[in-house]
This record gives sequence, structure tokens and C-alpha cells, in this order.
Amino acid sequence: MSQEDPFLDLRAMSKVTLAVLTLAAMVVIWFFDVSTPPDLSASVFYLIPIALAAWFVGLRFGLFTAVLGAVLWMLAELIARAGVPLWIHLWNAATRGAIFVSLAILTTQLVRERVKLRTLDREREEALSFVAHELRKSVSSIEAEIPPLLRASGLQDEQHKALVSLRRQAHTLNRFAEDVLAVGRFEQGKFDLARVEVDLGEIVAQAARESTDPERVQLVLPSEPIPVIADADRLRLAIEHLLSNALKYSPQSSGVFARVSADDGVGRVEVRDSGVGLSHNDREVLFQKYGRVRNTRTESVLGVGLGLYVTRLLVEAHGGRVGAKSVGPGMGSTFTIELPMTTPSRAEAPQPHAEPRPLPR
Repeated sequence: MSQEDPFLDLRAMSKVTLAVLTLAAMVVIWFFDVSTPPDLSASVFYLIPIALAAWFVGLRFGLFTAVLGAVLWMLAELIARAGVPLWIHLWNAATRGAIFVSLAILTTQLVRERVKLRTLDREREEALSFVAHELRKSVSSIEAEIPPLLRASGLQDEQHKALVSLRRQAHTLNRFAEDVLAVGRFEQGKFDLARVEVDLGEIVAQAARESTDPERVQLVLPSEPIPVIADADRLRLAIEHLLSNALKYSPQSSGVFARVSADDGVGRVEVRDSGVGLSHNDREVLFQKYGRVRNTRTESVLGVGLGLYVTRLLVEAHGGRVGAKSVGPGMGSTFTIELPMTTPSRAEAPQPHAEPRPLPR
């Protein structure tokens, strides 16, 4: 599930080929250094093949290239500055060699750390996938047992509320498991979109009905359909994530408002909450993988930062874009999805007198 690192993948090329290219670059730089006036030295360019040699071939060849670079630099100066005493050239070569060797060592260490991080990322993804599989099986069993309990006679109000809360939490856990299992396919584009013309307003209404707490969702819909070409299931999943995120990070006593509108051939979904809000730094990472708002208000909220990432991948696969804005921490947030409409439509935003209405059951 982890994304490929092109810089590390180049290391799979033939080391002989990379070594030859590096040495050829050293020779070219040397000839260029010799041919330029002493005051226009090009010797600093030796740093480039040294770093590349250490990165793509390995430490030993990087050290060899570092020493070779110092020697070539010294030879170029011997030719250009024949009147300078030899010991000065040797001293300069030694100091430059020390710098070049340090560069090779640091570059190799950086590669090793990147390989370790890549391995850890892959192992984390595999562990999460295993946990998600097991979690989904357990949660599915829990969800299957709840409806009969809710239909049982003689159920007290507190018991009913507890079962509803349990169902809501089970739905959240199941969504988390689905996100973990699906994010790899979405990242690599390994999923098919069954694109048909759908009404954006109807998709949002369906997503609201299937949200974790539909009674808290209030909709403002246009009077006319907003046609978009989309995979209804995938698009509904993306919108469900926005609604779930808004519900999860808002006080239980507050509502979440979803507004659907159209403007200049673009269908727009806005989900507004009165929750934890966002800072500028939060907006930078929110739609990234494992990106979460991290502060005292979110410490107790379950999640790993995949929901909004999945939303972004799905919306972009439909040719749309996502965004978020907030006045600041503690001031609530507004998330938007924008999708191109199929044809110019007269569908407009709700009239000024339209009031948010509770989601119909």
C-alpha cells in the first residue's frame, strides 16, 4: 500500500551502468574545469557525481569517487596555477577530499535511513491491513446482532440508547477497516469507476441517510437536479466521509449542515460543522495520508487520518477537487467538494428564504 520512491527504485539499475555514468561525469567536469580560466573554476560540480555515486551505487564507490574528485581538482589547479607551491596543492586536495568523503558518507547514511523508513512504512501498512481484516469480521458480527436486539420487546429507553450508540460505534469501526483496506487501491488507481449521470443532491441525501448520526444532519438542497457524471457508490462514499468527519469532531448536541448548489457548470457540496475548527497548519495536512488535527480537543477521537484522504483520492478520480476552510481552532469548519456538471444547468443554490430541514427518515 505504500507509495513507490523513484529515487530508491533507481538503485535497482545496473550498478556498473551507474558507475560508468558517474565516472564519465567526473571526466567531463574535469575537462570543463581545465578549460575555464582559474577565476571561473567549475570544481564545485564534482559534488554532484559524488553524491549520486554514494546514493545509487554505494558507500565504497562513493568514497572512491570522492577521492578521485579531490585528485582531479588538484590536477586541474596544477595545470592552471603552475607557479603555486606543490604543498599548497596537496593541502587543498586533502581538505577538499575530506569534504567530499564527508558528503559521500552522509549521502549513504541518508539512503539507509530512507530504506529503513520505507521498510517500516510497508510493515505498518501490512499490519494495519491485517488488523483491518480482523476488525471488519468482528464488527460485522456485532452489527448483525444489534437489529434483533433493537426490535426486542420491553426494551427500556436507556437500553435502546446504548444499543443505538453501539451500532454507531460499530459503523465507525467498520468504516475505519474499509478505509484501511481500500486506500491502497485508491492510491494506485486500481479501481474502476462505473460512471453514469447522477443527481448530486440525491447522492448527498443518500449519504446523509447512511451517516453515523443522520438525525443530526440537516440538508439544504436545490429545487432542480444537479447532473454530474460519477460512480454513485464511490461518490457517496466520499461524501459520507465528509459527513462522518463533521459529526465526529462536533459536539453531540450540535448539528451538521450539508448544502448542495451549482454555479458556472460546477456542482458543489458544502459540509459545515461547529466542531474543533482548523488552523493554517491543519489545512496543509488534512487531506494527506494519516493527516489529522492534533490538539487537546481531538485526543479522544478514534481515527488515523484516512477518511479525508480517501475523499480526496475519490473526488480527484472524478475530476473534482476538495477544500476546507475555518475561522480558526474551536470555530468550526467547512469542507467542500466541487465536481464538473455534465451540461449547463439552471440548478441554483437554495433560495434565500429556504431553511435547513432535518433529514427525512
